[in-house]
Amino acid sequence: MDEVESKIQEILDSVRANPTYIAHWSAFKKIEGISQLTSDEKKQVRIAVIGSSTLDPLAACISIKTRLSDLLPETWIGGFNTYRQEAFEKDSDLYKFKPDIIILSVDGWSLLPNSFLSDFVMMTSDEREEQVKHITNEVVSVAKKLEAETGALILVNNFLIPSFSPFGIADEKQGVGLKDFFRTANNLLKETFIETNRVHVVDLDLSASDFGKMKMRNWRTYYRGSVPFGEDFTLHLAEEYLRYIRAFKGLSKKCIVVDLDNTLWGGIIGED
Repeated sequence: MDEVESKIQEILDSVRANPTYIAHWSAFKKIEGISQLTSDEKKQVRIAVIGSSTLDPLAACISIKTRLSDLLPETWIGGFNTYRQEAFEKDSDLYKFKPDIIILSVDGWSLLPNSFLSDFVMMTSDEREEQVKHITNEVVSVAKKLEAETGALILVNNFLIPSFSPFGIADEKQGVGLKDFFRTANNLLKETFIETNRVHVVDLDLSASDFGKMKMRNWRTYYRGSVPFGEDFTLHLAEEYLRYIRAFKGLSKKCIVVDLDNTLWGGIIGED
């Protein structure tokens, strides 16, 4: 083990001993400043993270967790809410980076006007459905462009279904309530890419529900820096992305599962 590799391993060992958000962020910044050359292509993976928010913390945690899986990531982070330019400009830095994996993280609310909630209660069901198609198509168009222009695996998060509604407990009685609005958008995303091998919809809403939506944000950093996720949820979500990265690099194992109807189907589950 050379001096550079030894130094990186020392940094990673400190994260293993203290796997906090701060430890991941600090390790990412330290390793960023170290030049590491390797000829082991099997371990190399180039990860690009683009979207509508400040995604540096998420990218940092994904990068360090990838290293802790004995891979060698190189990470590129897009600008704040510049993902459309990065996808549609052929000479963008994203394409110059030549990523193996592209994480596209778009907040559904960023695709809607500021007056959306107040307007929503006055909309007809047809108008709400048009808005659903609008936000879905915005993400789909970017993902399809990335699929066409690269050979990368593309990971697209779905939309968070809010726990509130301007209709209160009557939300479910609406033709298209606020929760149904985002549920429908998520179903459209899933249906669009269900037969596409290189585009996967990451279930952000399920991850947030498992973690607890009431505690998934740090409202101070959310309002001050447009950081979409709190520290602990960032670590939780990074683990979800890591499952796809490990599978992409062949670090997961196939299994055969028998369901209750005795039907065989194949799946992939992580080794962890």
